[in-house]
Amino acid sequence: MYFTEFNNGDATQPGYGMINASAGWESADKHWTATAWVRNAADKFAFANNIISAPLYANVRVGTLMPPRTYGLTLGYQF
Repeated sequence: MYFTEFNNGDATQPGYGMINASAGWESADKHWTATAWVRNAADKFAFANNIISAPLYANVRVGTLMPPRTYGLTLGYQF
């Protein structure tokens, strides 16, 4: 993947896959819900974006990373 419109070789990243998953439960009366979830389950290191900010100064790269593995439980109640 190229991060610039000119397809510069110094602002690239190989392709990758991201695994996200969730499983949910709902009560019989449909009032309560619970959902367990995980994002980036394989804890993949990947850039969200990347640019060369100063090509005249040793090609300083600036960018952000995708979040690491995160997981949680979401509880809900419907009135």
